[in-house]
Amino acid sequence: MQNATLHDEKIEKIELNIAGKLARMFLHSKITLLIIIALFLTGLLALVVTPREYNPKIVVPAANIIVPKPGASPEEIQQLVVQPLGAIMNALPGVDHTYGYSTHDFGVVTVAFKVGENQEDSLVKLYNQLMQNLDKAPPGTLPMPAIVKPINVDDVPILTIALTSAEYDEQQLREIGLRLLQHLRN
Repeated sequence: MQNATLHDEKIEKIELNIAGKLARMFLHSKITLLIIIALFLTGLLALVVTPREYNPKIVVPAANIIVPKPGASPEEIQQLVVQPLGAIMNALPGVDHTYGYSTHDFGVVTVAFKVGENQEDSLVKLYNQLMQNLDKAPPGTLPMPAIVKPINVDDVPILTIALTSAEYDEQQLREIGLRLLQHLRN
């Protein structure tokens, strides 16, 4: 008993940093138990009050704008179609971000609106913005109008696999891909 008292006195004399002082305060305070109980009850209340769904429906309005430009290279389409169209669509209110890519003969600009925006209103705004800026379209794209394809959250793939090979040609890779797809579906 006397050794324990001497030990406590030695500890009291040691200079503690702020964490040590805080720990000593909580160890010797009578309110510590009340704080622990209050935190536990607050967590329990949050658990009970927070709504939960097994599979919540999240609305993230988005659309792909596909602009054909036959005979153009990907670089041309990127500069003449994708970048200007992305900038025009990014000016819309409620747009979270835009991104695009180009290939031979067409470009795609994806417009994603902020989470929770009304999908129908967002698509109407997108169509209006597209129609108001048709005069800025590069020559050769007007005979073939842009295609606007809405994207649903359920349409986004959860897995993307790319097959490449120095040994196999495109047809053989396609056959391998189709077999792989069949195995994945099973």
